[in-house]
This record gives sequence, C-alpha cells and structure tokens, in this order.
Amino acid sequence: MEAYKVLKKLGFIKKGDYNYGYYTKVLKRGKDKFRYRINWHPDDPKVFYIYKITKKGEEIIDEDEFLKGKREESIAAVTQYKYILEQIKKASVVQIQKP
Repeated sequence: MEAYKVLKKLGFIKKGDYNYGYYTKVLKRGKDKFRYRINWHPDDPKVFYIYKITKKGEEIIDEDEFLKGKREESIAAVTQYKYILEQIKKASVVQIQKP
C-alpha cells in the first residue's frame, strides 16, 4: 500500500496543489498544554515534520524533543504519534527517519 493511502486512513489531510502537496494532521490535544501538528511530504517520504503550536505561533521541533518533552505538555500527542508510526511500520510502506 502506498504511504499516502495509509496516512489518509490515519486521518491526514492533503494540503497544497498537485505540484507541491503534503499531508498534515493535528494531533489530539487531550490535556496537553500545547497542540502539535505533523506534516509528511511525498518528496521527503522518510520524515515527519513536527510542529509545536503555541499562542506565539508554530515552530518545528525535533522528534527527540517531542518524545522526551514534559509529560503534561504532550502525553496525548506523543501517544497518537507513536500509534501512527506503528501503523506505518505495520503497513511496511516507508521507514520514518529523523529530519
């Protein structure tokens, strides 16, 4: 199965146009302090870009920073992110790497 099909099943939405499109998903917030969004670009298929959304705007954060962040800030988002990675690995579509 192609990567974008798996992502669509996981709730990702396609943004952009035919020439420059990407897939995005806002992760569940739960009781998290911040919101997080992840983007996947077909031209860079082995990487998810993780955005931390605050009142000041958005910033790209490192996966290690995201996964090891303070529990109260991101537990729901991290849980969902790990589930997404698990489903992609299970579908054997692409091996996600750090940006």
